[in-house]
Amino acid sequence: HFGLLAVPERLIELGGSYDLFPDVISEARFQSVVRQELRRRPELGSDMDGRPRASGGITDLAERGVPICFKAANRRRPLDDCEQFVDQVVSYAVGRGKRAAILCVLDCSKKTGAPQPAESLVGTVVRSAGSSAVTVIVFLVQGNLARPSSLSR
Repeated sequence: HFGLLAVPERLIELGGSYDLFPDVISEARFQSVVRQELRRRPELGSDMDGRPRASGGITDLAERGVPICFKAANRRRPLDDCEQFVDQVVSYAVGRGKRAAILCVLDCSKKTGAPQPAESLVGTVVRSAGSSAVTVIVFLVQGNLARPSSLSR
């Protein structure tokens, strides 16, 4: 299926199944890889706005006005530790008049065990925004995975 969640879902798939992010990379490189994937798969990116302005800043992407923010971290980051990035994407959502946003965080720390299952890599955070709330769907993308053969040594 395609739609608002197709891009983060594809990143989780590529990160875990294909090790698309085999090393520590910068946030700018992560964003560049995402844009390359969108160009390669136009059915994913046909409704995307590249780098739209919101709340005095520039979002990474937006789909149908809903901001999508990409962050990279080079230390192990559990899903609940991604909250430090939530306020930024909430600000973008409010600035665009939306009550939802997407946050994708690449964990490119060196892994020494098996990857986490995909269902443990998605969560939600709800933040008050004045008299209403913004729901942020958080996706943790795994990078720098251990080679499976190295796990049995």
